[in-house]
Amino acid sequence: MTYDRQNKKDAFYYYKAKWVKQPFVHLAGKDFSKRIGDVLVLKAYSNQKQIIFEVMGQHYSVASKTGVFTIEIPFTEQELTVRVTAGTVSDWSVFTKVTELPEEYTYKDAHPGVNVQNWFETDEEKEKLFPEDVYSIMDSTAVLLSNAETLSVLEKLMPKHIASMIERGGNMPLHRVIFYMREAYSEEDVQKINEGLKKIKK
Repeated sequence: MTYDRQNKKDAFYYYKAKWVKQPFVHLAGKDFSKRIGDVLVLKAYSNQKQIIFEVMGQHYSVASKTGVFTIEIPFTEQELTVRVTAGTVSDWSVFTKVTELPEEYTYKDAHPGVNVQNWFETDEEKEKLFPEDVYSIMDSTAVLLSNAETLSVLEKLMPKHIASMIERGGNMPLHRVIFYMREAYSEEDVQKINEGLKKIKK
């Protein structure tokens, strides 16, 4: 969802694919349907092990163990209709090839930072993302740096900043610390950090 929580962002669907039980699939990147270049990179999220990308009558079967499915196809037409199917559910969009990106893309902040409030809609979904019995990016840096296991995760996934974090310390939640380093971490990077920390019980 966006900061006004009206329009869901792809990160929301990434996590939804992890907690819903019924078949689910979401085609990512629909907010940026105008693309440049001769290759169209497609991404989808699903709770199924295999999905189908359908592009102009061609079918591409893609498997994934992570719930993230990607494929690159030649961008040969002015417009490409893309549909993703997982079992009985599907999602679709039309991608348009342009020579220059629209102004709303060009002037959009490429590093707006991660707002974890966009990752969930209900308290139940929040609890699944940030269980109280395991560590997560909701914990303070002081807590995470004082534990050998969580420190090891941060050293692996945040190698360029771990030294300065240790030096500064502080009780700010990690997700807020990362916000101030937003040029260095994408939303997917933050998701990986959170998933790594969640493997460690308190």
